[in-house]
Amino acid sequence: MKKQTLALIQADPLRIDCLQAVQELRLPQAMICAGFIRNLIWDAAHQFSTSTPLNDVDVAWYSSEQLDPKFDLELEFQLKQQLPNVQWQVRNQARMHHRNAVVTYLSAKDAVERFPETATCLGISMNHNNDVEWCVTAGLADAWALRLRHNAHSGLALSVTQQRINEKNWLAHWPRLKCLPELLGLS
Repeated sequence: MKKQTLALIQADPLRIDCLQAVQELRLPQAMICAGFIRNLIWDAAHQFSTSTPLNDVDVAWYSSEQLDPKFDLELEFQLKQQLPNVQWQVRNQARMHHRNAVVTYLSAKDAVERFPETATCLGISMNHNNDVEWCVTAGLADAWALRLRHNAHSGLALSVTQQRINEKNWLAHWPRLKCLPELLGLS
């Protein structure tokens, strides 16, 4: 699945540009995550002829030494200078546990692995040799299976995942997605 996913990313010039822009920042543990990968997989599985436009490009990174949220805004500004048509959302995961009211994240990978739904637990980065590095745990399998399930490891309430599915209108946009019964309130 990584090979198939990488082929989709490599065929998308915008996604390659995004990966290179984030790589140039040289942030510790930085990766682009969530819908950047998930939406591309869902689009391919639905055989859409064009990619769903990205609402934003989520960048997760980690440094316990740089916790000021203003620094993330500065990084977003730098990325916006390189790719002005991209809506960037950069977040140091060392402080995001406060916003999510969960146990402290130990790394960017730990944070991504604890996103609300498993199909969103996806991260990708490009190292200094331009090789791709993955953070995908169970996310790739669920994304390709079009399976929406709550990430029990997230520390978040099931209602958070249910709310996200509704607010983001995923089932209308990608009608072949399958919600597990607990997300539909049937369990």
